Amino acid sequence: MREGDPLDLGELHRLKATLEEMYREKGYRFAEAKYRLEEISPGERRVVFTIDEADKVKIADIDFEGNSIFRDRRLRWTMKKTRETGPLSRLLKRDVYNPATMREDLEAVRKLYRGAGYKNVVVGEPELEVRALRPNAPAAKNQKRRLFIGVPVEEGERVARTGRDGIGHGRRTTFPA
Repeated sequence: MREGDPLDLGELHRLKATLEEMYREKGYRFAEAKYRLEEISPGERRVVFTIDEADKVKIADIDFEGNSIFRDRRLRWTMKKTRETGPLSRLLKRDVYNPATMREDLEAVRKLYRGAGYKNVVVGEPELEVRALRPNAPAAKNQKRRLFIGVPVEEGERVARTGRDGIGHGRRTTFPA
């Protein structure tokens, strides 16, 4: 959309949705974009966007579901860019959900499993749930909304190569978990 172009309401709705998604990626899960049309002269209007960022939603808990080989704590430790809220993570701004950094961190979790011989591990898409710590607070800002993340993990069976001395080289042995 450029200055002087005819006004297209469908394009305005797409632009509004794009702005809201950009804010969500930066941790403003409840950001809301609104627009209004101002008449400059007859036949000419200006579009003004107003964005309510709301608060950034911090990560309260990251829970791995289906893991038995590594504890949740070890898997969270592997995630370098996405952390649960705490004094250090608040300071480093790693306690705000960002889908791109979450994907990188989940890839680090996959590498941890693969390095331990679990080549068929499946780390699923994170399930997000926002809850208010104080739901009865009068203002939305005082509700202290937090993000709870559930990550499904299917470890599969451990696979390892046998024999570094050449005996059985190339065969795979499956170990029960």
